Amino acid sequence: MEIDSQDGKLRVLYGDRLMTLLNEIRQLSSLGYDVPSKIVKWIEVGKKFHQYGVELQAVAHFYNTIDSEMIPSQQPMMLDLAKNFERLVRDPKLSKSGSGDSSVRLTWENPEQLSRYLTTLRAAAEKLKTENLKLRRYHSTIQQIVCSLMNTDLLRERQKWEEQTKEIRKIMDDLVNEGYAPENMKSWRAFWDRQLYKALDLQYFIGLKALNENLPEIKLDLILGDSSPQYKLSESRDTESNMGEIKRTFYREMKRFLTFPLSYKGCRDSSSASKKKLVYETIVLRHTEDITACYQASHELFRRLERGLEQFQEWTVLGQVDIEELVEKYLLDVSDWEKNFRILKIRGQEVDKLPNEMRYDCFLVNTTPLKLTIENQIRRLNDSMLTHLKRSITRDAGSI
Repeated sequence: MEIDSQDGKLRVLYGDRLMTLLNEIRQLSSLGYDVPSKIVKWIEVGKKFHQYGVELQAVAHFYNTIDSEMIPSQQPMMLDLAKNFERLVRDPKLSKSGSGDSSVRLTWENPEQLSRYLTTLRAAAEKLKTENLKLRRYHSTIQQIVCSLMNTDLLRERQKWEEQTKEIRKIMDDLVNEGYAPENMKSWRAFWDRQLYKALDLQYFIGLKALNENLPEIKLDLILGDSSPQYKLSESRDTESNMGEIKRTFYREMKRFLTFPLSYKGCRDSSSASKKKLVYETIVLRHTEDITACYQASHELFRRLERGLEQFQEWTVLGQVDIEELVEKYLLDVSDWEKNFRILKIRGQEVDKLPNEMRYDCFLVNTTPLKLTIENQIRRLNDSMLTHLKRSITRDAGSI
């Protein structure tokens, strides 16, 4: 066999005329013709090598078509195996282990050498085929991962993004550990970096369009602070409102999303990522207008939060006055008692109708703390009215 210097195809130096001769002799013999002994002698030689020729042609066909079976970005990874195969083709004596004779050549008179050479060549071809199938399987696995990331919410499932990307890097790192040269894997890594770029750019764009709504949920408690309704973080141990801390928590989550492409490494190995600027950083630059819109929307969100306090403002009036003094001053005759006890009962029922939760995009407000405070104030007013009523009755009875 030889490799054509012009088109790189592998040619088997096995004449088709020999195949024709074998077929013709077989037909003539079946018709009863006597074949000259000289021809029979060469026919025997031809038969001996016929199977080898057929197998060599099969190997050559495999080699000539394997490139169409390879994924273009993986071809450099197959380079070492392809070179090893070519060395066997160019120098058949390499298949004869332990031979120091540089003049070894394969000829029609040496079927043992040809058999040994064919076995080595078949093994090299099989290795080439097996490795290509393995690489294609890995490529398909990564393809499934990237396709799933196309539909994975970057805001709500950021952990899945990181885990799936680590899985891609692990597949590639395992191949390096198996002996694949990192240099030969650059094109394959670059190919998947481009596909991950598309997935990340898509999910980043989708996330920006509804960033405030889809940020991780931030839980707030509605409390009574400084004689007015206010918010505080549910997880905070502080008993007072801290709007500054709420904003810091919100913008910290917002920043984590907005800067994700800046720290995303894709499928690049750590060595190449440190030396070369990654493509993912450009995603942030592509969406500067959307990012600006997100900050404007966040300002509107906090204004909505502030406006949400107004509906509870009237319920906190009792916390701003001296209840004992109020009762002493305004409850004077029977109609005052009747009117205020009736109103107090109605207001108590209205407190129960207040919502237990309110949602403002990513903020979930728990109103129960404020409702309990309001109920306590109503109870204090009721108790104070009853106490004052008893004193009034006792005082009036004494006067009578």
